[in-house]
Amino acid sequence: GGTLDQNPPSSSLAMRSAPTYTKFVQIGRVVLFEGKLATILDIVDLNRVLIEGPSTGVTRRMAHIRDLTLTTIVIPLRRMSCTKVHKALFDSSKVVEKFSKCALSNKLAARAVRENLSDFDRFKLMAAKKQKNQIVAKKLKASKK
Repeated sequence: GGTLDQNPPSSSLAMRSAPTYTKFVQIGRVVLFEGKLATILDIVDLNRVLIEGPSTGVTRRMAHIRDLTLTTIVIPLRRMSCTKVHKALFDSSKVVEKFSKCALSNKLAARAVRENLSDFDRFKLMAAKKQKNQIVAKKLKASKK
């Protein structure tokens, strides 16, 4: 029979080298826990981590990973850092400012705005979306001709 090619094509090699996931559970990773920012201080086991948010009111506690939302922010913390060191790094890294500029923060803010809409506000939003979609459909139809 035929011989197998030992070297894969370069395109598949390039696809393998690109990271598919970048937000890992790691010490120093800033997370969102019960609506507040905290940092992972230690990994206890496969499902639990030790977290603390010294500037955001999250006391040092164990948390299940499923209760956390990982952010893109990582601060250079050592494992099991004391609260004093953690607070200094948390504040000097300007974590709250960085988080307010990230996509997750914007998504949560938009969700909060949508939750507080009244019935009439939702109706106005629906009417505006309909009007916008009609304009887009007209332009699209005109461009296809």
